[in-house]
Amino acid sequence: MKHIWSVLCAKSTIDNETNNISLLDILETININIHPKQKGVSSIKDALEPITIRGQFEIVSLFKKSNSTGEIEKAQQLIEFYGPDNKKIKEFSQDISIPKQFQKMRARFRIQELTFFKAGEYKFVVKIKEGEQVKPLTVAEIPLDVGISIALES
Repeated sequence: MKHIWSVLCAKSTIDNETNNISLLDILETININIHPKQKGVSSIKDALEPITIRGQFEIVSLFKKSNSTGEIEKAQQLIEFYGPDNKKIKEFSQDISIPKQFQKMRARFRIQELTFFKAGEYKFVVKIKEGEQVKPLTVAEIPLDVGISIALES
């Protein structure tokens, strides 16, 4: 199975008539504003606690069959989320399958919440594992810049 592209967005929709996909609010940067009354923050030190953002995040990928034999192609998609220090924070996975009658397929992976530990560049690493393959193959890296600002009361 060949990876064509992957994108991080807030939401995607598929048109029922054309089967085209719309990617809404493609995410490159997230700015988190913390106010003193949230989470008991009274100093920058307090704000360095992990921050969990609940919402909708989607990683949408397009895959193409690697052969044209008309057979079903199956793989496991792994998505790893890394912090600015390059330590893995979370891992997600899903099985994907391209049916006989299609040559391409989109995979949408919805994430309900993400946890951030500090400002910096986070990244999603997209991997594919096919058949008896022992080690997944890295097919994409999606960066996400995270800014954190604290509004301290004067």
